[in-house]
Amino acid sequence: MPDVLSSHTLEELAKHGFTIVRGLLTPEWIEHLHTISSTWIESLDRARLSGEPLKEHGVITRQEKEYLYSVERLHNKGRIESLELLGHPAIRSLVRQTIGDEALATFEGFFINRQGDGLRQHWHQGPIRDRAEPAINVTIALDDLDDTSAAPRILPGSHLEPQDVCKLRDERGDSPEGLALIALHAGDALVCDPMIASNSVRMQSDRTVRTVQYWFRTDALATNEGFSDGWIAVRRPLLPLADFVYSRLHEGKSERESFADTAARESLYETTFPDLHGLYAVKAIYPSGNFCLDFKTGDVIKTE
Repeated sequence: MPDVLSSHTLEELAKHGFTIVRGLLTPEWIEHLHTISSTWIESLDRARLSGEPLKEHGVITRQEKEYLYSVERLHNKGRIESLELLGHPAIRSLVRQTIGDEALATFEGFFINRQGDGLRQHWHQGPIRDRAEPAINVTIALDDLDDTSAAPRILPGSHLEPQDVCKLRDERGDSPEGLALIALHAGDALVCDPMIASNSVRMQSDRTVRTVQYWFRTDALATNEGFSDGWIAVRRPLLPLADFVYSRLHEGKSERESFADTAARESLYETTFPDLHGLYAVKAIYPSGNFCLDFKTGDVIKTE
């Protein structure tokens, strides 16, 4: 596949700390992910309301109502699509261009904003790191993000040095001056340096807004961020496995034909699951970076 990022885009990423890849996913991909994610959210909501314990998910209670807003460790949640998407040639291309062939996938998460949750991303900056070690976070929009629906706001160039994020909050508040509002259409991807300082607009729309996020690091940076050698060794085969899954599902088929082949997808997940189970056998504590939290009175945040 041709390179996804042009030389100009790579320069933009290095200088400003972010870039946007328009149309990374086709409408067929988005339609498929809408279908499975809607079913997934409904099943998770039913399980949560019935009192069934859910692992690796986040819930916010706002005005006495609970909202599911995140699910982590996507690869062992009963669907092959998160691993298939990780192996998408466009994603593999931009990872190769920014980090190289030996990149390590360190995180996969699914995030949901819905009418009434009023959620926003607080001012934060990722873990401070050695600038010699490349790293990117990739956020893929499954729905349109705009100034009413949780679009990120980024301070360009802030990835080059540590930031006082609470000072940014106090001085800037909700002022958009000097910030880049990252409006995304479904299928677009935000590629950013993890050290970028950002927040987001509050969720006010009556739509559901979904994103998938992957993190990519070098082994050396993962070590510096506190991940154990054992954890890195378990994660090392993940990208080759994702390449294999994508190839098996798409070789000789159109996207629509591949997405319609439910039997092949279920069979591949069943044969792949033992590898995925081992993937999460070694527990990891992710570096949180710097946050300046600004919740409403009465909010309860719960992650399990």
